Amino acid sequence: MRVSRFLSITLLLGVLTASFAHATPSTQIWIPSTDIQPYKKVHLGLDVYIKTQSQGGTTEPTLTNAGITVGVLPFEKIQMEIGLDYRDI
Repeated sequence: MRVSRFLSITLLLGVLTASFAHATPSTQIWIPSTDIQPYKKVHLGLDVYIKTQSQGGTTEPTLTNAGITVGVLPFEKIQMEIGLDYRDI
């Protein structure tokens, strides 16, 4: 009973305070990648971030990121991918 009540309160506080952060959703292009494509698998990615108007009335440009990656090592435990990204700001 106490654990479920604690988890419920923690979840509620997390949901209520998340809107104060004004954070955008994150994707793998912003942080070091934690996933790797398996051998011979090709992955096409396209992310478009449309900026909204800031408090000063200026609008930042839209960010577009398009890329292709492919797995290059045939091992199960040791994997590697190579890829190319195009960013347009």
